[in-house]
Amino acid sequence: MADLNVTITEEVSVNEKDYGNTNNVTITGVSEVNQRVVSVGVSEQTLVLFAASAAAGTVPDGDAKYVRMTNMDSTNFITIRVLGTSEEYFMRLDAGKSVMWGNDQMDANATGLQSVSLSNMESIKGAADTATCKLELFIAY
Repeated sequence: MADLNVTITEEVSVNEKDYGNTNNVTITGVSEVNQRVVSVGVSEQTLVLFAASAAAGTVPDGDAKYVRMTNMDSTNFITIRVLGTSEEYFMRLDAGKSVMWGNDQMDANATGLQSVSLSNMESIKGAADTATCKLELFIAY
């Protein structure tokens, strides 16, 4: 098993005042890594699958310790769709931006925190807005 070290740094100066921070986290127990660059077209496609057992492009349920997606395009956004067993949510991943998850648990509901019932993600899908975009995927499990 290996350790994954993740460092996030923000730096900005507003009105000659510096803001930002650096946060480090060590994620232990990593035994596999899936890193690849995918061409995401304007038609939705599956990016990651989560299932009971490992397979090509599939992460075992509950094993994801870190998931990062970075839109490598300089102009266009990608619509990301995260699907669970009976729910889904969407997000816009702008050009040059990243999104990270610390596991594969999700819920989507309109009734508030009291109704949250986290369960395993089933898949993550994506579609580019205007033209094909390169998307970097990094998953440690």
